[in-house]
Amino acid sequence: MVATPGMELHIDPFEVTFIPQTDIGQRRSLYLHTSPEYAMKRLLADRAQAIFQICKVFRNGEVAAQHNPEFSMLEFYRPGVDYHAIMHDTESALAAAEKSADEIR
Repeated sequence: MVATPGMELHIDPFEVTFIPQTDIGQRRSLYLHTSPEYAMKRLLADRAQAIFQICKVFRNGEVAAQHNPEFSMLEFYRPGVDYHAIMHDTESALAAAEKSADEIR
């Protein structure tokens, strides 16, 4: 949970109420994580190199036969490369995931 909803205006967060079970803390609204993008771009602005994150995200109101309000997201950035390198990164990641899945079966 995070103290403020995401920075994306078009994404509605899930609001939850934190209720402390001890005398530490106070009852307050918190939000489920909608996207790692904003925090990762802050890292990039601070000169981070290649970074990635795989995380659970939650988006209120987004639901369809093939889309759940909770899902896992891979977000990655590699500054200073062209889209061909990014396509290669994506292909390599998918090939590694496929290989791992095959080994589990």
